[in-house]
Amino acid sequence: MKKNATYFSLAIITMACAILVSCNSNNSNPEPEPPVPTPAVKADVEYGIPDLYELHLLADVSITYIDATGKLLTENLASTPWSKEIKGITPPFTAKMTLTFKRKTDIKYNKSYKIGSGYSLLYKRGSDKGYSILNGSAISSFLSISSQKIEAMLTKLEATPKTYTLAVPILK
Repeated sequence: MKKNATYFSLAIITMACAILVSCNSNNSNPEPEPPVPTPAVKADVEYGIPDLYELHLLADVSITYIDATGKLLTENLASTPWSKEIKGITPPFTAKMTLTFKRKTDIKYNKSYKIGSGYSLLYKRGSDKGYSILNGSAISSFLSISSQKIEAMLTKLEATPKTYTLAVPILK
């Protein structure tokens, strides 16, 4: 009987130790807390085409650009300068615009033409003090082209659409 009491006492002590150890508040493998999501910083993209001067007399110009959802949109440019602002994009985002040219069939040739070219493509983000431009490019130029060189220029414009891109990184 004394042997049974010793076994019984040992069993009680072992169970008590197991309970005490399992209730230890120093958990060496705590469950990781889920990360708190940081709100995405939004940005606005601005696409632009400067004055193309007399190019609209020679060619129809269309622009294809990416909106905030990533959808490609195309507009025929009736006049320049032209700009489009896309608000509330979530970076990372690649802003892209492509200009395509189609020679008009009813060209009335002049002695020379003043032809403009260029683009602007930038992104900005809001702040308490208004918008701050973070990055972008703006290029604008023009040249006078004689009527003898117009056909070669139009052939080149039709064959090679102009594409411009700008990467908008994650903003902090």
